[in-house]
Amino acid sequence: MYKVALGAVLLLFIHMWVKEVLREEENNEKRKEGLLSIISTDGELQKQIDIIRKYRHDIPKHIHMMEEAIDRDIMEKRFCDNELLNAVAKIKEAECQQKNISIKIDFKLEKDAVEKINLSAIKVSGLVQNLLDNAIEENCRITDLKEREIKWTILQEDFGVKMQIENRCSDIDKIDFETKKTEKELHGWGVKIIKEIVDEAQGTIQYIKEQNNRLKVIVFLPFQ
Repeated sequence: MYKVALGAVLLLFIHMWVKEVLREEENNEKRKEGLLSIISTDGELQKQIDIIRKYRHDIPKHIHMMEEAIDRDIMEKRFCDNELLNAVAKIKEAECQQKNISIKIDFKLEKDAVEKINLSAIKVSGLVQNLLDNAIEENCRITDLKEREIKWTILQEDFGVKMQIENRCSDIDKIDFETKKTEKELHGWGVKIIKEIVDEAQGTIQYIKEQNNRLKVIVFLPFQ
């Protein structure tokens, strides 16, 4: 009975997520259709093109997230009561295990804390996944598997949510906060998406280079 109930909750969560992804896709199509009508303004045209490219960058993450949520029993292990963060945490933990990365996850927040932030669920997911993907990408460059490590904490504070991701790097001096993906068209979009999502929430983000090839990223997202 318990697993049936959990399964129902998971299906409802995925259904809501799919609706939001489809809504974003519909908006994306409208943007593309409107490009010809705004071609007279180069700045506005470039802005619309950028929106479409960034959407293209993130949509595979959301689809992968939903596929993994269906394939895995993500409800078994609980990092917190928020289903979105719990799903992301479970999936990223499994990815880190597969890539020989030690990951420590510590969440201390109420179930509805994320809903108080001025961001949609899909944008919260995009923010978290891009931050973690950057940390995983850097760890995968470390040849000594024992040195691979990520610490991910989320704490609820009086006026918002504080997220911190600390990870090892192969060479901290070479970190420029841009992705090293081979596809040039998507180069750097992950970092841009992170900044724009944080800005939309009227939050703040800090990148702190520390000793021993450690990088700390601190994000604060205020409540509405």
